[in-house]
Amino acid sequence: MYRATSTEAVFRADGAIIPADPDNRDWQAYLAWLADGNAPEPAAAPEPTPAAVSARRAEALAALAASDIVVLRRAELGLALPEDWRTYRIALRAVVSGAVDTLPERPPWPPTA
Repeated sequence: MYRATSTEAVFRADGAIIPADPDNRDWQAYLAWLADGNAPEPAAAPEPTPAAVSARRAEALAALAASDIVVLRRAELGLALPEDWRTYRIALRAVVSGAVDTLPERPPWPPTA
């Protein structure tokens, strides 16, 4: 019903911003809602800047290129690529494409399988 903001104000589900004003009846209704044991949703995380998105994509692309060495070494030895490395590379491609914003954790090298 309510979502916190980076200030004392809150967002109401209908999109209204309720200022922290003791004389505001919407603020009073919010305080009563809190007194009933409710809690607002956490504040939304800020959207990443275009520069941050571009930098993360560049990091993912570099990590993908570096992981090619693992793929080539395994192929030269006739060994299958371990599933954690396959999953890692898929996740890196998702970051490069913009579908995901979080870089995956690199699996250990040498692979255990």
